[in-house]
Amino acid sequence: MPRKEFFQEFKDQFQKTLDIKNSLETKANNLLTISGTVGTLLFGFGTFIIEKIAAQYPYTWVVTSILIAGLGATIIALLQAVSAFRLQFYKFPMSHRPFFDINGVLRNPLIEQYKAAGENTFYDTIIETYLRCIKENAEKNEKKARKLITSQYFFIAGVLTIPILAATILLTHPSMR
Repeated sequence: MPRKEFFQEFKDQFQKTLDIKNSLETKANNLLTISGTVGTLLFGFGTFIIEKIAAQYPYTWVVTSILIAGLGATIIALLQAVSAFRLQFYKFPMSHRPFFDINGVLRNPLIEQYKAAGENTFYDTIIETYLRCIKENAEKNEKKARKLITSQYFFIAGVLTIPILAATILLTHPSMR
């Protein structure tokens, strides 16, 4: 495969890693929003239930334990989503930083070095740079995805406490029999 086509494949793969990053961040944002909403509703529902049934209900501790477990799972889901959503610095094959010194002055000798490089040297260098960037960015995406999977599991656990809580109250509350 000629160098230019080979180079284009790396450019396309690099763009795919950035697309995956954007998709993961969107999912993290959605999970963060939904977990926050469910956690708030669970807290409000739990406070209402405990307040209304605590005086005559012998299993208040069971209901409270289920609520605490649900809130805990939702909070862990939130924290994992926040961790996945946090800012991370992704690598890019061509940055402006090497071309400027600390004072912001353009480094002309470095620019001339790039201009003077032969086509083979240029493609070899840029392909190697793309490979490094793709590898590092893909590893960051994998970490982000693992955090989102963990967040999803805890979110599901938090949501499942709602029917468990309702069933517990319906099956054990004296006025429900």
